[in-house]
Amino acid sequence: MKITRVIALAALVAASGVTVTSAQNLRDADQPAEFPASSYKGT
Repeated sequence: MKITRVIALAALVAASGVTVTSAQNLRDADQPAEFPASSYKGT
């Protein structure tokens, strides 16, 4: 039982580490490819 608990904990830690590293940093984001037309009012 202890081995399965260790394996489950390791899988949980590995899965949470993958999601954190795949997030994008908005501070380093590039400008958009195109800006909206000057007549665009939005919602």
